[in-house]
Amino acid sequence: MSLRGLCFVRPAAYFYIAGLIVARLVDRIIEKKIKRLSVIGLAKNTGKTVTFNTLIAECRTVGLKPALISFGRDGESVDAITLLEKPRIHVPPNTLFVTAERFINPAVIDIKSETGTGLFTVFGETKVYTSGSNGGMAELIGVNTVAGLLKIIPLLERQSDLVLIDGALDRRSSAVPLISDACILSTGAVLGMTEDDVVRHTEEAVSKLKVPELDDPDLVEIARDLFVSQKSGCITDDGSVLQAGNADEAISGLGKENSVRAVVLSGALTDKRAEQILNSDRGRDLSVIIKDSTRLFLNSRLQGKMEKKGISLRVFDSVNTLAITVNPTRPFFSDMDSKVLVSSLRKKFPEYLCYNILSEEYIDQ
Repeated sequence: MSLRGLCFVRPAAYFYIAGLIVARLVDRIIEKKIKRLSVIGLAKNTGKTVTFNTLIAECRTVGLKPALISFGRDGESVDAITLLEKPRIHVPPNTLFVTAERFINPAVIDIKSETGTGLFTVFGETKVYTSGSNGGMAELIGVNTVAGLLKIIPLLERQSDLVLIDGALDRRSSAVPLISDACILSTGAVLGMTEDDVVRHTEEAVSKLKVPELDDPDLVEIARDLFVSQKSGCITDDGSVLQAGNADEAISGLGKENSVRAVVLSGALTDKRAEQILNSDRGRDLSVIIKDSTRLFLNSRLQGKMEKKGISLRVFDSVNTLAITVNPTRPFFSDMDSKVLVSSLRKKFPEYLCYNILSEEYIDQ
């Protein structure tokens, strides 16, 4: 069997047994003193679970004790939509992980202890489990709300060094700063028909996560109060707040008050809301403030149009992107050139680690 094939079938088991990992990702985690890390896939089949398993293996290599939780459902053996085989999640011995009780299979993992969380799903209660001396394979399921994560993560932190959060497809809210200190993005060939397509789509996704953080002290204090109260509002030159019940009401106030210097949106910034802001016929600069970039659902054309019109976009909490992992394979099509993808993304984002973690470059160096 080829090196790549062996890694793809059971990546965590291979890395752990063979011991060939150079702990590049975990080195950066230690350097940045990260305690909560989200792994976010930009689409299905971008290698998110392989990245997750690699992080687990690297933690073991350097002596970190991870705790595992998913914002959705991850680790199933067969994809429920494509019916393709998927890599399982490898739980090392004596490791905390979270799942619904009906997904515990004694045949593939031994359990030393369990703790109820009071959160119930159709699959039974979501529980915090500790694997036994042999560890095993698990499916992580049962937490699909921010409130659920915020309740369980503190329980995990008491007995672990790093909480690893497996982000669910199209639910990047697990990367919000309130929950995790940083995120790793998994991208891959499924995003386009050519390497250039993949790089362009990845760049669009990353650009949203790189929206500048609000740094005006006066606006920061006002915005904090609005976000705490879950309200939107317009801020005038003299610091007055024209409070609104929701984002749409706040946007509608832009055309009524010429002294507005910023609008705070407690909800998402969508294409429709951006169009409304652009059509407010303002003759002055404006700041649009959202809670964090996971609430940005704006196409790049409108984002550029806002910038040209003097409308600056700011986030209250920035998302800390740590690395980008690249999967050059895609179902039903030939593989892309891994070196071209990685090299192109490194040129776009020199500040991030960027690897195909199943490549010889990552494993052998």
